[in-house]
Amino acid sequence: MVAMALLAVRTGSPPSLIPKSFLSQRILVPNAPAVGLLLEQPIFDTYNKRVVEDHEELTKQAKLPLDEIESRRRDPIDFTLHKEEIEAFKLEHIYQRMREEEERLNIFDRWLRYIDSYTGNDLDYLNSEGVIPAVAVIKKGGKRKNILIEWRRERILEGDQSTSAEQDVDEDEGVEGLKGKALDEMEG
Repeated sequence: MVAMALLAVRTGSPPSLIPKSFLSQRILVPNAPAVGLLLEQPIFDTYNKRVVEDHEELTKQAKLPLDEIESRRRDPIDFTLHKEEIEAFKLEHIYQRMREEEERLNIFDRWLRYIDSYTGNDLDYLNSEGVIPAVAVIKKGGKRKNILIEWRRERILEGDQSTSAEQDVDEDEGVEGLKGKALDEMEG
């Protein structure tokens, strides 16, 4: 949905388009590159509530010895206790790595250029009226090729010289030699 929000803003599509993309009409929403995405903080509210309830239940059981109650007790998870260390780690290791990788590989910029250059009708739902035309709807049981890969192949096969070898990466080889886990992290 990062791509949907980004593309809606870039194309002047109204915000009402975003909820429409969740309806029964299936449309092709490209995946934005995962570079730059970060799970800021996991939330353990449900776990913490259960831990407190379990501990209360254990203490009500008078039959259990105190040492057994303590051995079965779990503490709630609270990241605020380590906030300073977490922020320092994120700045030094995570954010720095994200910036360096985007600067070195230009993943997001390259993805935006591919999307901006795409001329097919798959993305015709990106319009100022917020209307999803029939041509952009994926029919039930129908599938569409990955528009980015399809577009790159067409440009290469047509001999388009405006697409440099650096931009057009064989899908099996990855981005500038990235493979496996590193490629998965970049592609999302």
